Amino acid sequence: MSFRVWAVRAGGDSEADPLFIESGQIAVSFHDADEDLSALPAQRAAFKDVFARTNSETKPGAVPIQAGQLFRFVHEMKIGDRVIYPRKLDRTLMWGEVSTPYFYDRSGNLDFPHRRGVRWRASLSRDVFSQGALYELGSVLTLFEVRNFASEFIRRFEPPSDAGPANSASLNDDETQVRVARDIAETTRDFISKKIKTDLKGFPLEPFVADLFRAMGYNAHATRAVRDDGIDVVAHRDELGIEPPILKIPVLGSKLTKRPRSSLFAVGSDFGHERMLRA
Repeated sequence: MSFRVWAVRAGGDSEADPLFIESGQIAVSFHDADEDLSALPAQRAAFKDVFARTNSETKPGAVPIQAGQLFRFVHEMKIGDRVIYPRKLDRTLMWGEVSTPYFYDRSGNLDFPHRRGVRWRASLSRDVFSQGALYELGSVLTLFEVRNFASEFIRRFEPPSDAGPANSASLNDDETQVRVARDIAETTRDFISKKIKTDLKGFPLEPFVADLFRAMGYNAHATRAVRDDGIDVVAHRDELGIEPPILKIPVLGSKLTKRPRSSLFAVGSDFGHERMLRA
C-alpha cells in the first residue's frame, strides 16, 4: 500500500461540511493557530511555538496534541493519501483522495483556514462496516491516521476489479465484532474494578453492595459499622424482612471478618439455623 489513510472531522456540528462537499476541500480548525503554517519547518516544536505565541486558553497538556495534529496535516499527509470523512448529516462515510498540498484560506469559513484539496471517490453507509472499524473512527481527535482497520476501508471503497460490490459483507465481520465486544467488556470490567478498589475502599463499599441488591429487586440495607458480627449487608425480598431467604452478606474489602469472603448466608423457613450459600 503506497498511501496512508486518514480520518478528518468537519467540526462538532459539521460546520465545515459545505467546504468538504461543495468546495472539495478538507479543513481543520484550531483557533490558537490562526496563521499560515506553510513556511514552518517540519518540526513539531515549531508548531508548539505557534500556540505559545498566542494568549492561549488551551490547557498545557492539550497543546502537544493539537500541535501534533496540525503538524501531520501540513507535513505528514501527502497527495494521494486517502481520507475518510464521517459525515454526521446522513450517517455515511466519505472516501476521498488528497489532491493538493496544504494551503491557508479563510474564504467560505473563517474558522477552518487550514486546508487541502480532496477528490471524493465514494460514499458508503456506516452500516456496511464492521463494528471494530467504526470504533476506530470514534477517536475524539479532529485528524488522525487510521491504522487498525485501514485494510477494511480500502477493501470496501476500492475493491479489486474481480471482487463483488463494495458493500458486500466480509467473512470476518462477525469475528471482528465478537473480538471488539470482548475487548470492550474486559476494559469496562477492569475500569469498574479499579474504581471500586480505589473509590469505594472500606465502609463506603457497604452501601454500594446494598444498592446493587436493591437494583436486583431486594430490600437491602447496610449494617452498622461496629458490632455487626461480620455481616455488612442484609437483603430480603419482603418488606419486613421476616420471610426467607434473608441474605446476610460480608463484603469483601469492607473490613476484617471471620466469615468466608466468597459466601452469602441465608435463613430458611424450613430449618432453624443458618445455611451457607456459596456465591
